[in-house]
Amino acid sequence: MPKAYSILVLSNGHGEDIIAAAILKDLLKKEKSLKVSVLPIVGEGHAYKELPIKLLGPLKNLPSGGFMRQSLKNFIKDLKGGILSLTYNQILTLRRIRKEIDAVICVGDVLLIILAGLFVKKPTIFIPTAKSEYISGHYGIEKKLMRKYASLVLPRDEKTAYVLKKSGVPARFVGNAMMDSFQVKGKDFGISKGAKVVGILPGSREEAYQNMKMILKIVEQLEILKVEKMEYLTALANQLSLDRLERAVNEIGWSMQLTQDQQAGGVIAVLVSPKGTIVKLTKGFFGDVLEKSDIFIGLAGTANEQAVGMGKPLVTFPGNGPQFNKKFVKAQKKLLGDSISVVEPDPKKVATELLVILHDRERYEKMGRIGQERMGPRGGISRMSELILKQLGYKM
Repeated sequence: MPKAYSILVLSNGHGEDIIAAAILKDLLKKEKSLKVSVLPIVGEGHAYKELPIKLLGPLKNLPSGGFMRQSLKNFIKDLKGGILSLTYNQILTLRRIRKEIDAVICVGDVLLIILAGLFVKKPTIFIPTAKSEYISGHYGIEKKLMRKYASLVLPRDEKTAYVLKKSGVPARFVGNAMMDSFQVKGKDFGISKGAKVVGILPGSREEAYQNMKMILKIVEQLEILKVEKMEYLTALANQLSLDRLERAVNEIGWSMQLTQDQQAGGVIAVLVSPKGTIVKLTKGFFGDVLEKSDIFIGLAGTANEQAVGMGKPLVTFPGNGPQFNKKFVKAQKKLLGDSISVVEPDPKKVATELLVILHDRERYEKMGRIGQERMGPRGGISRMSELILKQLGYKM
């Protein structure tokens, strides 16, 4: 029996935090002796707060939401927001704790294995969530860094693992962790029998408030164009503020009403249009939103991928924020193929496309199949945690 290992987890993004937290939950279930420290490079690490781990700092939300490299504008915003001092102090943290650490798990992009390789210098397991051969694959320099710093790489799909292995990277595909990073808890949200449910994924970052305004305009068009009963169910990220969302929707004439028995029904509040249309808001029941929805309007990263992985078609369009712009949507389309439909950011056009998909059974089912093929089945996290423990020397 090996000694009780001390693991450091690095992640850099909201979706990456959720994936890493799900992996840690399974690791700690399988091996309770593990000592785990976590340093979220981006954001405040909300996904980790219910786990028996040590959350390191400093922690800070930056203006770009972790998308500094997508544009010069984002880069300048983050410089003004203090990214240099944040990164410097995070490096100090890594150097301070490295003697206590036996191994590192990095969930995100190659920047993390650079930080681990330079400042922790311990065996590193890398779970690259940001890239896939379905988009453009990893650059030669990224493969070189993986060969240098990573003892095990667990990519998100078989195709990417195959290409990395051919390049000498110690890569294996055992499943896509994203599909195990949520739970279906059995909430029904009071959905009416026979209603078509439109799931709403506004994103997890600052831009979500503005995204929601556009999505509500789409809902207004759906109410005009629909030929059957429709209900609307929103999955809000935990860090989004209801107060800020209320202020945003008030600008377009919608109001917010808090619900009384929030935990029992799973709905924390409803948004109400001037004509009385209701959009339900949920927090903490993302898996149930995926389960109950028939189709999605999505302006998210990881959440969009998880939705199509559940076999649900998704309609999207470029937003105005630093993450969900034209470049991001183009990359997501390459990644997810025809499981998503990209439309111009026009409320009527988005609503029309959504209704066309809902009423074309052959296309609806084809989109669902493609999403499941691209994302893979559930069960990957259990296989990942077993492989990680074997890598550490535990007998499984």
